[in-house]
Amino acid sequence: AERAKLAESEIIRMEMEQVAREAADREKKRASKAAKKDKVKTEKEKERESKEAKEAAERDRRRVQEETRKEQEEEDRRKRQLQLEEIRRAEEEMMEARRRELLSDENGYWRQRMRMEEERALETANGLRLSEEVA
Repeated sequence: AERAKLAESEIIRMEMEQVAREAADREKKRASKAAKKDKVKTEKEKERESKEAKEAAERDRRRVQEETRKEQEEEDRRKRQLQLEEIRRAEEEMMEARRRELLSDENGYWRQRMRMEEERALETANGLRLSEEVA
């Protein structure tokens, strides 16, 4: 009976050791799973941070590119404006030179014609004023 009791206590001890080993294995697996989950989470966070940094750099690059483009467009607009002013001045100088040339003709034809056109313009203006006063 004592041997049976010893055998039974040995079986109980072995079963308890088995239960303790299984519990330790479960705890080890849970810890491993948690560590793996943390590692995946950390990798995801690193990927997210990397993606955010790339997006921020791209936004900055686009902003700088847009500012540069606007500055270039403004500079081009100024240059075109200056060119147009130069062309206009050159045309005015050419017209003035031609007018002086025509006015200096020996027979004075153009001088007479311009005087007649000015008189006609004054007569028309006076005629309009008279018609307005009558009305």
